[in-house]
Amino acid sequence: MNKTTSIIITAALAIFSMFFGAGNLYLPLVTGVASGQNFWWGLVGFISTAVLLPLIGLITIILFDGDYEAFFNRVGRAGGFLLILFCMFMIGPLFAMPRIVTLTHGFLTPFIPEISLPAFSVLFCGLTFLAIYKESKVMNILAYIISPALLISLSVIIIKGILSPSAFEIVDSSTLATLFTQAKAGYQTLDLLGALFFGFLTLTLLKRSFDGDVDYSLKKLAVIAMKAGFIACLLIGVLYIGIAFLGAFHGQEFIDLDPAARFISVCIKVMGSNGGFVIATAASLACYSTLMALAVILAEFIEDKVTGRKLSYIKSLILVLTATSIISCYGLMTIINSSMIYIDTLYPAIITLTFCNLAYKLWGFKPVTIPVFATLLVSVYCNFF
Repeated sequence: MNKTTSIIITAALAIFSMFFGAGNLYLPLVTGVASGQNFWWGLVGFISTAVLLPLIGLITIILFDGDYEAFFNRVGRAGGFLLILFCMFMIGPLFAMPRIVTLTHGFLTPFIPEISLPAFSVLFCGLTFLAIYKESKVMNILAYIISPALLISLSVIIIKGILSPSAFEIVDSSTLATLFTQAKAGYQTLDLLGALFFGFLTLTLLKRSFDGDVDYSLKKLAVIAMKAGFIACLLIGVLYIGIAFLGAFHGQEFIDLDPAARFISVCIKVMGSNGGFVIATAASLACYSTLMALAVILAEFIEDKVTGRKLSYIKSLILVLTATSIISCYGLMTIINSSMIYIDTLYPAIITLTFCNLAYKLWGFKPVTIPVFATLLVSVYCNFF
């Protein structure tokens, strides 16, 4: 295997583990439960926003050479900064990162019930700090340790669950309604937001992999990153299908439980109590890997863009993880309920910006401010009036 192929595989596994976090475990399970006899329609809707949309975002930000400021500033410096700030808050300590911590606690509670959420939050964020305070090691940790363990443990659960199927429940919903409902569920993963910054992180880490190699231009690195992103999203899509089958075959009886308890209950039903170690490994590693990537992105943003390098990477990382551990203590449903209206309002505008920017890079399509702000106005009206 030559150096380029090896780096593509490494980057693909790293991108996969960055994306595959807490929401990526329970949301496809919910799709499987809710879609019933419209299973494949629900899955198409979910994958369109949870896989294809992030892939488009990843490709687009790579076409911008990973420069997310240039990506967002096409709507103006002030508007671009506000959108970046919103994204950082949502993928950071106000939503995605605390969601990861609280879901991980829920996943592990059947096995470590004596640990309170506040104590677990501090412990989990502390372990995250130890893994990423040396930023140069992040890609290798994600690719060679976390991704293989995650893929193996999830595969065991999925294969065993599919081999013991039950009939789909009949749901009172049309195929079209199921398609649109699950498409909305898919973008609750927030993976488009993640993709816009994972692309930046991936290119940064790839540049370090080829440090001193004059044969690799930024264009070649971009091609490598796109290939890695496609492989990563393909892996994610396959796992989504498998997890959705778990929900369809085994999740109906747990429909009233919270997301973490639902996922663990399905897995215990499939694996039995003796499969607890496999279940805990799959759930905790999926969350841990995404928390690592998000923490790096937020710490770099604070270090470079907010403080102008007056605050070091390590101090910025401590700040991000401390805020995450504090907000995590409010609990999963409080975090979700207090954040979703803002996500539903601003996320469509970022989707519009992504497609405008992709068209700009591929075909020279220049309009961007009017489409983005028109989408935002419609979204504000729909969510607040």
